[in-house]
Amino acid sequence: MDLPWIEEKRQAFRRGAADLFVGVAKLMGDAEKAVPWLERAQECDELNEAVCQEMMKAQASLERYDAVEQTNRGMAARL
Repeated sequence: MDLPWIEEKRQAFRRGAADLFVGVAKLMGDAEKAVPWLERAQECDELNEAVCQEMMKAQASLERYDAVEQTNRGMAARL
């Protein structure tokens, strides 16, 4: 049985969950506290470039430049 509409719904829910977690991360006001929420966002929607950018901003503000590079490489590999 082929149900392509289901995948569209799943992606919409993934994107919504990721957006929610990014919003919570921004409310934290502290990059250290935001990172776990951004990790959850990435788990929900691992191809979302905006989530990846938010993660790299948080990592850079914590001076975790190796993590920024790793996040960037991971996103490039997934794409």
